[in-house]
Amino acid sequence: MQLTLLAFFAVKQWLDRRDMYAQAKEESRTHETALLASDDQFVRQSALRSLAALPPLSGLNGDGLRFVALPSFGMNNYALAVFLPRNAQQAVGVLIVTSIGVKGAATHRREFRMPASAYRTLVADVDRRTDGWPGDADMCLDGIPAGFERVRGSRVTSGIGNCSPHYKALKAVILRAMRRFAPVEDLPAGDDWMRMEPTHKAAGG
Repeated sequence: MQLTLLAFFAVKQWLDRRDMYAQAKEESRTHETALLASDDQFVRQSALRSLAALPPLSGLNGDGLRFVALPSFGMNNYALAVFLPRNAQQAVGVLIVTSIGVKGAATHRREFRMPASAYRTLVADVDRRTDGWPGDADMCLDGIPAGFERVRGSRVTSGIGNCSPHYKALKAVILRAMRRFAPVEDLPAGDDWMRMEPTHKAAGG
């Protein structure tokens, strides 16, 4: 009987872990729709609230990108939208930085422009990385959650993830573009979307 119980619990644990990994893969894969709500109140609902502050997908002229990065620890949350108006020489963008401090949140909104060629290079890279991506099941929770929505005509794709190599690379591509075309002082200086409170040496240190 003991052996039977041990076998039962071992199988149940294996099945539970398999279901957890399958769910993680499903939630982090690229979906052929806008980002949808779920029971995840911390990451996905926070991402949807940040996306709601941006121009809507319907306002991106059928060719645009929306993106959010939500560091669990750090000074700022980030949300951006960029799109290419028809026959325009420049893409139009907005970057929203929400500073988290002891006195509450303060939102800073900045518009930016980028050449149409640079925009096309950026979104082509995003599309190459994300189209058809099957998701990851590594259950990593130690990174910086990020989500995206990409509109191309009537097609909308989206995804949300954390610290897998896939999302790390995607976040880095978009961060490099923002450093180049929206170089505001409160963008992070590191490799990811984490900006910590600056430290100062003590006098004489």
